[in-house]
Amino acid sequence: MATFFGGKALADEPAKALEPPEFFVRVVLTPDAEAWMRKTGETIWVRGLFEDEFGPDGIWLGETELTLTTSRLAHIHGIRFHPRLARLMSGVDYEVLINIGSGRKTSDLNYLDCDTLQGPISQFQGRISQVDCKLAQAMPPSKSIRRFTGQMNGKEFLSLCSSEELAMPRPAQRRNEAFCTGYVKGVIHAHDGFLSSERPIKRHFCIPRSVSDLDITRAVVKYLETSGVADHLGTYTLAALHVTYRCKPGDR
Repeated sequence: MATFFGGKALADEPAKALEPPEFFVRVVLTPDAEAWMRKTGETIWVRGLFEDEFGPDGIWLGETELTLTTSRLAHIHGIRFHPRLARLMSGVDYEVLINIGSGRKTSDLNYLDCDTLQGPISQFQGRISQVDCKLAQAMPPSKSIRRFTGQMNGKEFLSLCSSEELAMPRPAQRRNEAFCTGYVKGVIHAHDGFLSSERPIKRHFCIPRSVSDLDITRAVVKYLETSGVADHLGTYTLAALHVTYRCKPGDR
């Protein structure tokens, strides 16, 4: 007699044993990524996914998440699979997918661009696998806000990022939106990095989480257009953020 699990018939036969995963993942950061993570106190997020085979017809087995603070070695273990799941599978060499990013302790954005590990459990079990990570492209690698933002003047920036274009209703009409928002986000990230540096600066602005990147950029562009900025784009961008998003008592 057959029983059913997850909508599929299970034959009355001994279940194949699914060996619980136990292996290590070593996270290797580039020197600038390591320096940034330690300076900001950011953590590393590691997520392991397990399926019979990844795809629409795959059988979901489970997942695990862990956070690394100072360590760079993640121990994947302590996961147990329902014994009946094995009866639905063609074999016991299930698939593993490891995703890694920053822990979003200091920002909602992911600071890290990491390789992905994927393969059968036999490839990882009892071993140490390495994942290489670098800073995400949105992160400014420079040590100075002025140095980072000094690569473009205000006139050049506004020629690409005008209020008129950013106000267009459809994304396809805002051709330079990714560049414009990316630049402003870079200034914000650089500012936030200095808050926890060896010689921290005073917080210049406090942006509510509900405000979108596009709206932040629109506010900056409006300020720049009104100010008639030509040079010192980074300084004026910080001023725009300070004027538009002033910190209130209790803001952090």
